[in-house]
Amino acid sequence: MPPPGRPANLTRETAVEYAASYEAYALTYMAVDEYGPQTPVPPTETNRPGIPAFPDTEMQDRSARVLTELEDTFVVQVSYTRFVEGESRGRYTVNYYVSSEQTIRAEAEGDASPGPNPTTVGTILEC
Repeated sequence: MPPPGRPANLTRETAVEYAASYEAYALTYMAVDEYGPQTPVPPTETNRPGIPAFPDTEMQDRSARVLTELEDTFVVQVSYTRFVEGESRGRYTVNYYVSSEQTIRAEAEGDASPGPNPTTVGTILEC
């Protein structure tokens, strides 16, 4: 599964939507790292090989909002309770720096306000 693409038209709304989508993507791959490959989905009736299944992940009590905005650059905060395979991993606050040229992600455990500064402690993402 490829990461979500950065919006071509970056607005407050598209930046929030993108950050929430990217966080769901990141959570899925964190679960894959934790649990390893899951049982493959059974092959189809055409005898094609099965495809790997992803661990079950969920973002409960999620909120997403713009913290700062400067021209076409946004810092978006996504806060939620992380669930992997039905087990809570606790609350997380993740801030995304989103511009037309790059995306940077920084996370902190718990509810943090304003949360981690993605430009100083974040990881630059490929998108």
